[in-house]
Amino acid sequence: MTDAAAPDFALLQAPAPWRCVEFASDLHLQPSMPHTFAAWKRWLEQSDADALFILGDLFEAWIGDDAIDGDDFAHECASLLRQSSRARPVHVMHGNRDFLIG
Repeated sequence: MTDAAAPDFALLQAPAPWRCVEFASDLHLQPSMPHTFAAWKRWLEQSDADALFILGDLFEAWIGDDAIDGDDFAHECASLLRQSSRARPVHVMHGNRDFLIG
């Protein structure tokens, strides 16, 4: 008997050209932690990985995508993610702190 919830491992294979993937999690980015933000920004800009995976809790709190308007920090974070995703796939898994990320 097989477990119906078990993933199909054939679907979990990375694309053949990928040689390096990098992961980050639980950064809890917030404006009051500029050094953490600067390190995350450097990682996004300088990584030579074929794909980046952010495994939840990227932000200390994300109250919804509509909150980006008027929030310079959230806008800058979103802009950096968009820019990085032009160079390579960037995958973001929602955490309990940022589950409202669209």
